[in-house]
Amino acid sequence: MHVIVKPTVLLVDDEESVVRGLNAVLRHRYNTFLSTDPFDAIRIVEKETVDVIILDIKMPKMDGIELLKRFRAIDPSILVIMYTALNEAVTAVKAMKEGATDYCLKPIDPDQLIEMIDRALHLQKLTNQVDTLQEKIDRHLGVNNCVWKSASMADVFQKVEKAAQFGIDVLITGETGTGKELIANAIREKSSRNKSAYITVDCGAIPENLLSSELFGHEKGAFTGAMIRRRGKFELADGGILFLDEIGNTREEVQSALLRVLETREIIRVGGEQRIAVDVWIIAATNKQLEELVQQKKFKGDLFYRLNRFPVNIPPLRERPEDIPLLVDHFLKECAGKYGSRIRIIPDATMEMLVDCPWLGNVRELKNCIEQTCIMYGAQTTLHPSYLPVNVRYPTITVTASRNTHSANSLSSALESLEKEMITEALKVSDWNQTHAAKRLGIPRSSLQRRITKYDIQNFNSLS
Repeated sequence: MHVIVKPTVLLVDDEESVVRGLNAVLRHRYNTFLSTDPFDAIRIVEKETVDVIILDIKMPKMDGIELLKRFRAIDPSILVIMYTALNEAVTAVKAMKEGATDYCLKPIDPDQLIEMIDRALHLQKLTNQVDTLQEKIDRHLGVNNCVWKSASMADVFQKVEKAAQFGIDVLITGETGTGKELIANAIREKSSRNKSAYITVDCGAIPENLLSSELFGHEKGAFTGAMIRRRGKFELADGGILFLDEIGNTREEVQSALLRVLETREIIRVGGEQRIAVDVWIIAATNKQLEELVQQKKFKGDLFYRLNRFPVNIPPLRERPEDIPLLVDHFLKECAGKYGSRIRIIPDATMEMLVDCPWLGNVRELKNCIEQTCIMYGAQTTLHPSYLPVNVRYPTITVTASRNTHSANSLSSALESLEKEMITEALKVSDWNQTHAAKRLGIPRSSLQRRITKYDIQNFNSLS
């Protein structure tokens, strides 16, 4: 059964008779909120998902233009239709410059107002469709999730362009979670081989004794279980690109074979003698310091220098904090489509915590944080600081607690303090419903009740 969700309209006027009159006309067509107080209207927009606001320009407590600015600061995409008397038309023009969607003159014609609302909603729908198409185009071009404004990432993407242009073998380095595979895919999509084979091999996930066979193939009878001849990834990638992820995890035998392929552009299957020419562009990636492994004789120097002719190093997220707000916005949009999350407002205090967090897991950890928050609190519109995971709100305490295990008393005290705060916040968000709070925390209700008693957590609002 298909459920039609009606748009939500907020009616704001200092005269109660006006908002009730408008509500009588609109409530059958839209979900409506009514407000005669500008500060109450602001609270509604902060808490609820509002599609359209109908707003009087002339109000005593706060000028309609100022209130319009407040609404737009909370949610820049919100639609605001303002109404005014004929002799205030100049003010209406000013409102349009401040971001109002439309305006009408008093007395309000109900049919005209409904037409304005529907037209504004239709225009917004078209705009969203354009945005969706643009995201699909971006995905096709391989730039999805590659969001940045920092100079260091601009340098990375300059190298991406050059690597794609000249088709040179590339070594991508960077900590875990920085997005090495995304960069590899961006190189591929911008290159002349973007429609050719693109084969990925995670060298760290394949047992060492099977990696040679996986890469170069094997002949029938080459080893126990080799019942048929099998082509390897190099042959499958012929004419295209082979992405070797975590190349730092390969053993010497495989490294020697890879070096031979880079020098001759030929492979020999395991158990075979025939040399097979391959036209393969290699993009390799690692989170290890290969120079150190070379010095320790754990990685072949010749292979490193051959791969490192065109290095692309992705800086860790903590070194480019200016990228974090863009990434957060990007991941929130992803979660809106993936999980139906309504979160779209990020207070300054929340963003400050996100920017200050060290993000040892880099972009992947940030994405997981936003996804976790959207799953837990997706019914809300504002991402309050208390919704963030403990390790983001208290990164210093969390890291210190994991390192200073000898300080048992202080560690225990810190963990208990954090646990109490988490439980209190879960109860607040759940309107002090213990069953719902327990589900949010992922613990049995009986465990929650024991902790409430232990920490003497009380709902003081219920006492007032």
